[in-house]
Amino acid sequence: MKLRFYGREYLARLHEQAEPNLPSYGTDIHWLELFAAGKSYVHESRFVVDPPPVLVVSKDDPAANDAENSKRIYSWLKVLPTTVAMEERLWAHLTHEVFHDYMAVRWPAGNASAVQRRYLYEGRSFAALSRNGISRLWWAGNLTKDEKRANPFELTEVLFLRQDIQVSLLERAIGKCRNVRTAVLDFIKDNRVG
Repeated sequence: MKLRFYGREYLARLHEQAEPNLPSYGTDIHWLELFAAGKSYVHESRFVVDPPPVLVVSKDDPAANDAENSKRIYSWLKVLPTTVAMEERLWAHLTHEVFHDYMAVRWPAGNASAVQRRYLYEGRSFAALSRNGISRLWWAGNLTKDEKRANPFELTEVLFLRQDIQVSLLERAIGKCRNVRTAVLDFIKDNRVG
């Protein structure tokens, strides 16, 4: 299957109409086609990928499987160049349609700000990539996977031990440097209590 993405105009309308569309989030995805008002809104990329993975989410602890889901998303989309992985239109399609059920549990759309932050991009900074509900999983895998380790996703697992680790490293400039990011994650791994 070819990886799909939203058109620019459609994406702009999703941003503009986040508040009025709130009741539709968490329901089935048919509202997205109605929202398109008969216009073409989904396009195919040149990237051929396997069918999407099933993401694991628990209503009791929605964050519990972030590391596992990061491995699944990154492994599924490992062919993406980073320039394409920065494209909001791709991640918006994945959050709204492909992983709709996961998003409804992991990142419920309680208000327009949650839609902007988790289903779309809130702003244009690197932090926006790590806030979108699906792109954050890919970027975490991309920035922490290390083939030289016995477990290539060892640092990915450390990154998701606590939400504040992921936020501190991926939403701040310090996390952009691989050497610093790796050193911090190794330190946490070697010195964690419990």
